[in-house]
Amino acid sequence: MTTLAGELLEERRNHRRSVIRQAVVYTPCAVAVLVLLGISLWNVAIGHYGALIAATVLALIAVAVVYQSLAALRDLGSQPVATTGMVRRAWTKGMFLGFIRSHYILVQRAVFDISIVSYTQLNEGDEVEVRHWPHTKTVIEVRKLKVGTLGAARAEATRRAFEPQPEPYVMPDATDMMMSSRYGGLWWFKLRDAFWRRWRK
Repeated sequence: MTTLAGELLEERRNHRRSVIRQAVVYTPCAVAVLVLLGISLWNVAIGHYGALIAATVLALIAVAVVYQSLAALRDLGSQPVATTGMVRRAWTKGMFLGFIRSHYILVQRAVFDISIVSYTQLNEGDEVEVRHWPHTKTVIEVRKLKVGTLGAARAEATRRAFEPQPEPYVMPDATDMMMSSRYGGLWWFKLRDAFWRRWRK
C-alpha cells in the first residue's frame, strides 16, 4: 500500500488492540441480544403480544450490535487500507451529556473518528489520506496532503493507464523464415533464368 507524502497529523499505535477490544465487547453483547430477541419473538408467537414492544426494541439494538461485532471480527482477518480524498464535512458530537466530544470527518463515503488534534488542523476541502481498518473504520493514521498532491497522483495514474505500451516482439518460427527466404530471393532465380536463356540464344 503506497502512502502519499504529507503532514502526519495523527498516528495510533494501539489500533490493532482497539479492533480486538471491539470484538471482545460487541460479540458477547450481540449473542445476548439475539437470545433475548429470540425469547421475545417466541412469546409473541405463543400469544403474549405484549412482548412485541420488547421484540421491536431488541431488534433495533441487535442490528447495531451485530453489525459492530461482525465488522470487528472481519477486521481481525483483514489488512489495513488507505482512503484518500477531500474532507467533505467535519463536525463534532457530544456524548454522555456533553462531557465527552467525538470529532468526525467525512472522506468520500466513509466517516472517521479522529482526535481533536487532527480536527483542529483540518478544514472542509482539505485533501487527506486516512489509513484505517476496512470494516470498523478504526483510524491508524491521518495525513494532511499538500495542495494538488492528490490531483497529481490521480493524473499520474491516468497517464500510466493510457500510455501506449510497446508491442511484444514475436519470434518468427522456422516455417516463416524459410518462406521469407524462399520468396524473398525469387528475383535472383528469375534473373539467372533470363540471363541463361539470352546466353543460349
